[in-house]
Amino acid sequence: MGETIKQCLQRKLWRLRRHHCPYQ
Repeated sequence: MGETIKQCLQRKLWRLRRHHCPYQ
């Protein structure tokens, strides 16, 4: 009951990072 939350957060972070740095 901790890996799921961490994975969800990582996924959201990855998505935000990709959207924030589209030119990288």
